[in-house]
Amino acid sequence: MSDSDLSTQYLIIGGGIAGVSAAEAIRSLDANASITIISGERDLPYFRMSLTRYLAGEVVREKLDLHDPAWYQANQIELFTDLQVEEILPEQKQAVLSDQRKIAYEKLILANGASPFVPPITGHELPGVMTLRSLEDAQTILRTCEKPVNIVCISG
Repeated sequence: MSDSDLSTQYLIIGGGIAGVSAAEAIRSLDANASITIISGERDLPYFRMSLTRYLAGEVVREKLDLHDPAWYQANQIELFTDLQVEEILPEQKQAVLSDQRKIAYEKLILANGASPFVPPITGHELPGVMTLRSLEDAQTILRTCEKPVNIVCISG
C-alpha cells in the first residue's frame, strides 16, 4: 500500500464559508481524503455575508449558494444538513449527531461560526424581534415585510 492509497477521515463541523473552504483546501491537497461536513442549516452552504444584499433584493436566492449539490458529489464531499453535533468524543474520535448517529474522524475541524449578540434591551424576547444570521432568518424577515410594518434595526 502506498501513501496515495491512504485516506484520512476529515470531519468538518460547520457549513459556512470557513467549513467549505477547509473542504476545498483538503481536497486540493489530498484526492483520497474522506471529507464530511455537518451543517445545522437546512440549506446548502451559502454566502452568509450576502444576506443583507439578499434582503435588499440585490442578490437572488440561487446566487447565495457556495456550490451546487453536484459540486459536493463531484468532489466526494459528504454534506449533512439540518443536523447538529450534540457531542464530540475525542477519545473515540467520534462525533454524535442530533439524530444519534456517530461519525468517526481522524481529523476534526471546528468551523461552527458564531451566534448573534442580542443586547439585553427590555422587550428583546417579544414576538417580532429578530436576528439576521441565517438564510432562514432572512426569509422570515422578508415574509414579515410583505405587508407594511414599522422596523427598528440595531446593528454592529
